[in-house]
Amino acid sequence: MISRISPNSRDSFQDGTSISGMPYAPAPEGARRSGGSGDLRHGNLTQVLCYVRDHGPCSRHDIARGCGLGISTLTDLIGDLKSRRLVKELDPVRRPGAGRPTRPIDMDGAPWCAIGIDLAHDNVAIAATTMGGEELWLANDPVTLRGTEPEEAFAQVREVLVRRLAEVRADREVISVEIGLPGVVVRDRGQLERAADLPWTEFPIRERIREVLAETGLTGIHVGVANDCQLAGLYAARTEVRLPVDSVAVYVGGLREVGSGLIVSGQIFGGAHGVAGDLAQAHVSGAGGDRPDRLSSVLGPEALLVRSGLLGADEAAQKVIDDPIGALELLRNEAEAGNDQVLSALAEAGSALGQVIDDVLGVLNPHAAIIGGYVGVLSPYLQESFDSQLSERLADPAFSATLVATLETLEPRVARGAAMLARDACLADPLTLTRPLRS
Repeated sequence: MISRISPNSRDSFQDGTSISGMPYAPAPEGARRSGGSGDLRHGNLTQVLCYVRDHGPCSRHDIARGCGLGISTLTDLIGDLKSRRLVKELDPVRRPGAGRPTRPIDMDGAPWCAIGIDLAHDNVAIAATTMGGEELWLANDPVTLRGTEPEEAFAQVREVLVRRLAEVRADREVISVEIGLPGVVVRDRGQLERAADLPWTEFPIRERIREVLAETGLTGIHVGVANDCQLAGLYAARTEVRLPVDSVAVYVGGLREVGSGLIVSGQIFGGAHGVAGDLAQAHVSGAGGDRPDRLSSVLGPEALLVRSGLLGADEAAQKVIDDPIGALELLRNEAEAGNDQVLSALAEAGSALGQVIDDVLGVLNPHAAIIGGYVGVLSPYLQESFDSQLSERLADPAFSATLVATLETLEPRVARGAAMLARDACLADPLTLTRPLRS
């Protein structure tokens, strides 16, 4: 199934459901977390929080069944989470066919703040949200990191972060921060290995951000790092396409280059070393039977400008670095005007992308393939050749239910995806990152 999703569309893989029409949750399968009583309680609290996050307002019965917990145990857990302002009770709702009205449990998190950072060479975008997912603000600050000395570049980042943290209201407490960066990111070490447009190599970005946070009085909070396109995929899968919790999705997008990522069960799947899902280097058949190309050399924005005959190689490279939106608009405007060379280059790029997604569907059999970023914006001109590559695969009953969704607008997916991952970190460790605020 191929669909297009506009920013205002409510269409998605999973329809929204109110508690009055929600079916009873299935009992969980597989082994439960075990260990000491503290570990068990910690695991149960996380399980409850994630269930409410994923299902929206739920009755206690549904949560208990969905998490495999007894009602008395759940009541105790809900009491703890309410005292920490992580969940709240809503007004009573009468369920069809049920007796007494139930008070649904929903996410709260208003006193706690998560920060998501999208760090590019020319801009720092920061999204602030509550732990319940309410976006408080989204800010963009220009920086000049490319070609700058490493310490001077980080000083610019520090200035932006300190200034924006000062905008968090006094009645909210920052407890989790995630940073999205281009290039190769080693999440478990909190390190940026390399990025083409950033001046850092093997840079301990997590520790340096922690130092800045400590200067502002924020200690003992979660700080994480991730690849920017993986974060964009996380946001697209969970918020824009709204895939079910247990879904597997592949995302292709980016702004200055082809980026991609894998989302498994609502989380980034990094593989053994954190770079799983890197499709930019996938081999594709060259036009006219020529030697194989890499996807990035056919679909990348720089390659498209050159293959379209719009700019020379050096000019195209500089245009994408300095003005990626302008480069995208140039391609789109020429395509709309019917420029044959541009349309031919885009058709070839769509075919190359279709080859790669076809291989991914065969290897991973994901529930969805999501096309976003600049690729999504150009998708109307990629669609015909892209669909042609996938038609045989999607005609197979084993793959016919696969959703192929295109997101045709540029959204701040990285910053919002980083804020989403920051919230997830709190849900995974509520006892450490929060404290009771009321008895």
